[in-house]
Amino acid sequence: MALLQVKVSEDLKTRSNELFKELGLDLTTAIRIYLKKCVLEGGIPFDIKLGEYSTEALKTTSIKRDNLETDEDSEDDSEDENDF
Repeated sequence: MALLQVKVSEDLKTRSNELFKELGLDLTTAIRIYLKKCVLEGGIPFDIKLGEYSTEALKTTSIKRDNLETDEDSEDDSEDENDF
């Protein structure tokens, strides 16, 4: 077995653990299921899109995504409730 480490906010970890516990899973099992589903489908098993949000709109709101942060955003290490 290989070890996989992922950094997430404490809030996301707590909320995920609570959800998966209700589903009868632990976090490790849930992540393993996700990875297997990606391999079976040959990609991420759901749509990834901005929807009604644009990169500029995300910059002007409190919603931040790691892959959309600018250098200015990364200087602000404060966590937001909506930060996943």
